[in-house]
Amino acid sequence: AVLKISQRQAFKIERRLNTMPNVKALQAATNFDPEMYKGRWFEIAGIKPDMQRNLVCTTCTLTPRKDGGFNVMDEALHHNFKGDYWSVAGKLTIPEKTVPSRMKLKLNLLSGIVRPTLDYIVLDVDDDYYYALVGNEKYCWILARDPVIDPALFAELRDKLASFGYDVSQLSITRQHVPKEGYRSYNKNPVDVPSPFFLRFFNCCFPATVPSSPTSVANKFNSQ
Repeated sequence: AVLKISQRQAFKIERRLNTMPNVKALQAATNFDPEMYKGRWFEIAGIKPDMQRNLVCTTCTLTPRKDGGFNVMDEALHHNFKGDYWSVAGKLTIPEKTVPSRMKLKLNLLSGIVRPTLDYIVLDVDDDYYYALVGNEKYCWILARDPVIDPALFAELRDKLASFGYDVSQLSITRQHVPKEGYRSYNKNPVDVPSPFFLRFFNCCFPATVPSSPTSVANKFNSQ
């Protein structure tokens, strides 16, 4: 059988391939300290997979593992600030300890039936670990410790992604909700900062119980 595609589709595929960076050629950050990278990150923007494109208030909480990697809990809401809770657990491993910024991400999808493994490369991070650029051969993200960043900083980070070979015209901004009282100073220990999205989900299922950590629902998967 021959797969037939239109000229327009062929152009889109060719354009996508021509603008996609080679993961082997992506330069991983050289000043990376895993200890400083832990905690909660807010997603500012990204070139995202389909399952993330209709999400808002997206956060990623990283909890250190004994092997030097991280347990991962991605959380968000569907479509708007009152949407359904969404989450996916995973873990980051560091295959080469000499290059800790070049990691592998294993996700736990469909209750563990599907566990894809993706390249996860920290491309750039500032000295204070306030922002981070993360990417692989298909996707990239701008992460920050605050839900909203200065427009000038965003423009700088967008230009950095372009320098890595990403087509930044495909960047999708992540809508984040900032409470009226504002976000308190970030505490890098995620156990001390339980996710409001996780608590909302957990309290609906177990009204009499309050979890101590936003990664509780992933403990079984992460302990493997």
